[in-house]
Amino acid sequence: PTDLTFEYDKSATSYKIYGSLKSSLEENEIELQLGDATTPGLVIENGDVKKVETTVTADFSFADITFTPTDLTFLYNESSDLFEMYGGADTSFDGETISVSLGDSDAPGLEYKDSIVDEINMGVSSDFTIKDLEIEPKDLTFEYDKSATSYKMHGSLKSKVEGNEIELKLGNSNEPGLVIKNGDVKKVETSVTAEFSFADIT
Repeated sequence: PTDLTFEYDKSATSYKIYGSLKSSLEENEIELQLGDATTPGLVIENGDVKKVETTVTADFSFADITFTPTDLTFLYNESSDLFEMYGGADTSFDGETISVSLGDSDAPGLEYKDSIVDEINMGVSSDFTIKDLEIEPKDLTFEYDKSATSYKMHGSLKSKVEGNEIELKLGNSNEPGLVIKNGDVKKVETSVTAEFSFADIT
């Protein structure tokens, strides 16, 4: 805890905890806000934890990628017995920045169970650049590969070669076209999926 309050709510016959704290994702520190007095992030009724819901308040790193929260929620899902994270963030690695979505409350992008990050699955909707390659995502998935402790990106996109638009396929989940490990881009490989023109030749 960095500034936590633990009090009894007589009107609701329950206990509540709110304020700021630090936690960790596999030894990676993360700063969180556990609500406030009006909307506490942790509620205990009849000796049972009924709610754990926080917002991420500062940058954090996982597997050598930095996440800058724009609207991230981190909460405990009682029915699944795991923690989930969803919302928006910017990711930074190897001099590049990509805006991503970690899903929503119905389909969260990050799952954390038994002190292990089991899944990170992110959607990419804004344009970005990788190694000077301009990318306009059409149907891109950006995810964490737990077995390889790396990130991979796959799906379809548009790019430009000297102002000429070109449609590309960035592999698939089994053979992703972009791989990031230890914070460095290790692979960028695409296939061309449609006709394009260059220097007036199609």
